[in-house]
Amino acid sequence: MGCHYSRSQEIGDFVACPHFCFALAFGPCREELECLTGRSVDLINLRETNTVLQNEIITEGRLIYLSDESGKDAFEMNVMSAYQKLNEERAGILEEIESSGKVFK
Repeated sequence: MGCHYSRSQEIGDFVACPHFCFALAFGPCREELECLTGRSVDLINLRETNTVLQNEIITEGRLIYLSDESGKDAFEMNVMSAYQKLNEERAGILEEIESSGKVFK
């Protein structure tokens, strides 16, 4: 059972297990990590969360274990591509919010 990313501070502590670490294994993995670190830990499957959180974790997180370098690289490239597309799609919305100072019309 290998866990990949850790992120603490304002968005909490995150560790993402690879795709073969199913939800049933999250409990024991979380408990073991909490015992080892002495801190509360939240586990998520990075492949099933939103693009913004994925990007935050891969850009700001700290890698604590790696078993598949090419898999990590492919995942990160997919996330960065999806995040760039998201930013392009919402650019007009963000500009409108900035110029009007309003989120809702």
